[in-house]
Amino acid sequence: FDLNAAWRRASERIEGLRGSVAAIVQVDPAAAEALLTLFGAQATALGTADDGRTIVEARAHSVQALAEQLAGWAAVAEVIRPREVRDDLARLGALLVDRYATGAGLTG
Repeated sequence: FDLNAAWRRASERIEGLRGSVAAIVQVDPAAAEALLTLFGAQATALGTADDGRTIVEARAHSVQALAEQLAGWAAVAEVIRPREVRDDLARLGALLVDRYATGAGLTG
């Protein structure tokens, strides 16, 4: 029995489950390293887009989880695909606008 090989296989399987949904994201160069660090093993830099942004593949266990993790990066990152992640980001944006629009929900 090779413990190191077994551990490596188990780790790869767990990472595969954690990252079953992928998105292609274009990130401002100044923010790319931070995004890659945050996502850790669930992100890979793929190259540079024509406009100079860094192309990153980011992964999570579901479309919703991936959209939630990327929503805070809207000022510096754009999800190119898949459509499902873009749609969920739009849903989250609408929810935030509804919740935090000027005067909405404020008491006193």
